[in-house]
Amino acid sequence: MNKLVLLLIIILLASSVSAQMVTVLKLHYDNGDITLLNKTVKFGYHPDRRYQPDSGYKIQLVSKQNEVLDEFYFKPPNVLFVDGTINGELSGGMIILSDEEFALTLPHFETTKTIKIYSPDEKLINEYDIEEDTTQLRYFYVGFIVIAVILAIFLIIRRYKKNS
Repeated sequence: MNKLVLLLIIILLASSVSAQMVTVLKLHYDNGDITLLNKTVKFGYHPDRRYQPDSGYKIQLVSKQNEVLDEFYFKPPNVLFVDGTINGELSGGMIILSDEEFALTLPHFETTKTIKIYSPDEKLINEYDIEEDTTQLRYFYVGFIVIAVILAIFLIIRRYKKNS
């Protein structure tokens, strides 16, 4: 029983340390124009931005005090490389899609007010004021606490029955 309690404590501590809040943007690419379709805040991991293209589209997260919290370059996934054979000869090429939906994962900041999207030539394409929506996170915390309490009650009852 002590091993089980120790294991639960380790799992609890590990889950609280490893998870971080991220913002997932669902974006639509249409012939160079990028629009925001949806935004979700949840627990997850955002990519390491030390490795990003030198140029391309740029996203900025701007705070309520007009400070840039984070910015990075990205390329929309509208280029596909295909391979095939014709009469036994290897052939292929590049297909450029003009209409594509994709998602970007960003670090989450409580103070983010605006998301700005710039074109490869540094012109502002779109700017979105975003409101904080942590309802999903509240449900996660409440659910986590309920499960922990139920598990604790189960362990107490089990221990009480063993001692009786």
